[in-house]
Amino acid sequence: MASKLKLARIKADLSQTKLADIARNYQGRVSRIERGDRPKQDEADRIAKALGLRPEELFDELRK
Repeated sequence: MASKLKLARIKADLSQTKLADIARNYQGRVSRIERGDRPKQDEADRIAKALGLRPEELFDELRK
């Protein structure tokens, strides 16, 4: 099953590299997060912002 992050990235028509550039991160890190690594809060915030979403919409572990 694809991660919410991967689905949102594809819907936004962004490569991992482009998303990483916008979110000030590395492509490899985006890949690892898509495969299940837990993002740090600042990473989650930047990635979500780059996709026009809230972090909680992408990462279940950040839901309260």
